[in-house]
Amino acid sequence: MTLGLDHKYAELINITSDVLQLKSENLGLRNLSDGLIHLSWNDQNAVLVKDEMIKITFRALQDINDMNVVKLESAYLIPEIYISEGTGINTVKVTLQSVNSSKSASDQFELFQNVPNPFNAATVIGFNLPKAEVVTLKIFDLTGKMIYQTKGSFNKGYNTFSLDANELQLNGVLYYQVETELNSANRKMIIIK
Repeated sequence: MTLGLDHKYAELINITSDVLQLKSENLGLRNLSDGLIHLSWNDQNAVLVKDEMIKITFRALQDINDMNVVKLESAYLIPEIYISEGTGINTVKVTLQSVNSSKSASDQFELFQNVPNPFNAATVIGFNLPKAEVVTLKIFDLTGKMIYQTKGSFNKGYNTFSLDANELQLNGVLYYQVETELNSANRKMIIIK
């Protein structure tokens, strides 16, 4: 499927699934700046889905009254799921369900999972700030050795660091830390080259 996203109203925070093992090759984020998110996943083994298959989290940039901020785009990848039934395969249309969640209030520090994760070319690390301040990003290998550091001044609310895998020249599991004068948080990420 391909999702269309209106950048004036929302931005991508995270894509997760408790059912599918999503990898960077399943997520097409190359056209994210144009408001397009491509997703394609397949496996030889069937997956049992009871309710929610994929959870995509967006951050509202302003009040949203129009429910078409995120929509399915049929012109790119046809939004469909293939279901094994007996000896045949049936096609079912993908549907979107919107859930309003103010999980990240703008007055709290929060570090989000990088998107995509795992990744092989580039990833985006999102974080929320309770006030404008200087933020430092540090990347550590499994031994705890710091292998990368950058910092910048950011505004109150949701912000991002963009990270190019070529800057790290490593493969495998890494840890990233985002810290401010008063707050710090860590998460794990995976580079697959």
